[in-house]
Amino acid sequence: MKILRYKNDRSRKLFQILILLLLIVIASMGALIAFDYLGLIRLNFMKRAYVDPKFTQRVDLTGIDLLDSERLYKVWGSMDEWESELKAQAENIELKDKEIDEKTELLKTETEAFRKEQENRETALRENQTLEQKFYDITVNLLGMPPETAVKSLEKMADYDVIEILKSADRIAEERNQGSMSSYWLSLMEPEKVAAINRKRLQTPAEE
Repeated sequence: MKILRYKNDRSRKLFQILILLLLIVIASMGALIAFDYLGLIRLNFMKRAYVDPKFTQRVDLTGIDLLDSERLYKVWGSMDEWESELKAQAENIELKDKEIDEKTELLKTETEAFRKEQENRETALRENQTLEQKFYDITVNLLGMPPETAVKSLEKMADYDVIEILKSADRIAEERNQGSMSSYWLSLMEPEKVAAINRKRLQTPAEE
């Protein structure tokens, strides 16, 4: 019994020694890893990875010295500056595109306004030509009447219409190489009517 108890005590002590040695090895490995991580020592068989917050990829720094690390930081700094410059250029391009759109819209509006103005001028010109043709036709009919009859018709018309008919009479006389009836018609009209017509003729812009 004493021999068996002695063997059991010896086995228990050996087991305790092994556990203690194992704890010492684990603690030593932990200390080495901690010192390597802090940069106090460098273990060639250990590999550490550094993750820069600007990048999602992991960068293996095993075997990289301090100068290489500084170069990497400079490269990352240059990339940040390049990214900022690209953003500024993109914003500048966007601003220029906006200005071009505004100028294009303004030009479109001005073009549309010019087109409408041109259409209005052409419409007014056609209406004016139509009105001139109307007075021309009336004048031709009046010239075919006896002067007294023509004057009675003229006295019933508005003063500005009479003025246009007198102009047409002058043009027709020039076309036919004849004397104009406008002066003769005025001589047959009532003085009040003639005075009103002459006054309004002075107010009417002269023809080019």
